Order: sequence, then C-alpha cells, then structure tokens
Amino acid sequence: MRKRSSVRKSLIIITIICVILFVSACSSIGNSGTARDPPTDEEHQKGIKELSYVFHPNTPPPEMIQHSQEEIVITLKNQGAADIEQGVLSLITENSYIRTIGKNKYRFTADGKSKYNPEGETKQLRFVIESAGLNQQSQRHSIELLANVCYDYATELNEVVCIDPDPYSQKALDVDKVCEMQDVTSSGQGSPIVIDKVRIMTINEPGGQLSPTLFIHIRNKGNGVVVQSSRISDLCSGAPLRAHDMNRVSVYVSLADRDLLCDTNSIQLIKKEATIRCTDPIGIDPYLGTHQTPLHIKLTYGYSDTISKLFSIIR
Repeated sequence: MRKRSSVRKSLIIITIICVILFVSACSSIGNSGTARDPPTDEEHQKGIKELSYVFHPNTPPPEMIQHSQEEIVITLKNQGAADIEQGVLSLITENSYIRTIGKNKYRFTADGKSKYNPEGETKQLRFVIESAGLNQQSQRHSIELLANVCYDYATELNEVVCIDPDPYSQKALDVDKVCEMQDVTSSGQGSPIVIDKVRIMTINEPGGQLSPTLFIHIRNKGNGVVVQSSRISDLCSGAPLRAHDMNRVSVYVSLADRDLLCDTNSIQLIKKEATIRCTDPIGIDPYLGTHQTPLHIKLTYGYSDTISKLFSIIR
C-alpha cells in the first residue's frame, strides 16, 4: 500500500510540473509574439524622411584612365511613408570629357515604408560612362559627375481632433466636456514636407451656424526642391518651369469625412514654409456640443534633389 501511495504522489508531482511548464511556455510564446508584432503604418508616418540615393562605393573610382569605360551604380531607397509612382533618375556628365554609353536616364517606382515593408523599397540603377582623351598638355582632368532625381510624393496627417462650439464661455467651463479643443503639432509625417502645426477655431456664421476653421502650417524640412505635382514630368525632363509652379504644394483637407474649403487648392512655399486656411463650408449645429472627429490632411507635390561625385581622368 505504501509503495502504491508513493507512486501516486510521484504522478501528482509530475503532473503539476508539466502544467507549470506548459503555462510558462504559452506565456513565453504570447510575449514573444507581441514583441514581434510589426509596426503600424502610423509609426512610419513620423519624422522627416524622403528618397535617399547614393553612388555605390568606388563607382566611379577616384581615377579613371582616358579612353576607358566604367560602370556607375546608384542605390535608391525610399525611406519615407509615401509610394513613388513617377520617378526619374538622370546622370549628368561633362560631355567634352565623359559620355554615357546607353541610357543616361531611368524611370522608376519605389514603395514607401509600411507595416508590410518596414524598410521601404531599395533599387539599384546602373550606367556606363566612357572617358575621352586628354589634351597633350594635360596629365589629369577633374570631373564632377551629377545625378539628379525627381519624383512624386505625398504627406498625410490623420488625427482625431476636438471641436468645441463654444470654447470660451464661462458656462461651458462649468460643464464636463468629452474633450478640449487644442492645436495639433507634429515633428513630421515620414516625408520631406511637414505639417508641423494645425490651429483649430470655431467661427460664428450668420444664421447661428458654427464653422470649424483650420490654419495649417506647412514646411519643407527636406533638402530638395518642390514643384507643383502636375508639373512633375516637366521637372524630370528638364523642361523650363514657371516661377508660379515652383515650391507649390497641392492641399486636400477633410473634417468628419466632409471636404473643407481652403483659400486655394495649392499653396506656394515662401522661404520653405506657408500657412493655409481651410473652412467647413456647411458648418455645424451648435447644439451638437463638444465632440471628437477625424481630421485628414493630404499634401501632394513633386520633389527633386541632386548629388555629385568627384573623380579624375588620367593619362
């Protein structure tokens, strides 16, 4: 009997240990699963990001022998949150000493960062250049090789904001509100052009309606040049552009899924910044009270930048 009781106790102890190990394993799996959850799209829509592109190391090499050919490799990486659907990379050479064999321009697309593609899309574009001969008096000639990129891009801000029909009345201060109306500030939306502040006001209109009004401040914090989105093809082809088209950003704003009416549908940046006013043309009923509502702002534009590489042609 004692032997049978001892065996039974041993089985009970083993069962308890197995249950503890099973629960611990499940807990560990749950925690590790949480740790590996991919970041959301909203997490990629932060900061100042844009398309980066660089000459691959040693292309071209520091010295290139006259009458020779070299491959040029440029690596592109879309580090921002927007997809590029119209992109052009052009190699610009000093024609009297360097010429391109084959293509000197590529069209490309590049997906932006997202929860499904947290690194953004990377591409490599390849060119071949050929060096001319040097003058008899020259042993070396310095060259600056340029690469210009232009592409379409977008900035998007999505926030839930508070609308208060009567934010300053003493009576309203004595009532518990579901939210407090305040400005929206941001350090960036994962793009070179940033919506860094949105001031929200409610303005009394004739007839007793209230009109939510937004003052949206926009700033180009990237290194590139901005052009109106409809002129991207001209920018990429090197066609002449009017001053009116430069530094111009198209603006779309909605509040509570209703389009707002802005001073203009495209605004020109002056010294890389601008403020635009957008108003709800229909207005809201003051009896709606203080409430929260979704705000969506989208900016579209063309963007361009240039990099260079110095090297020498030698005899």
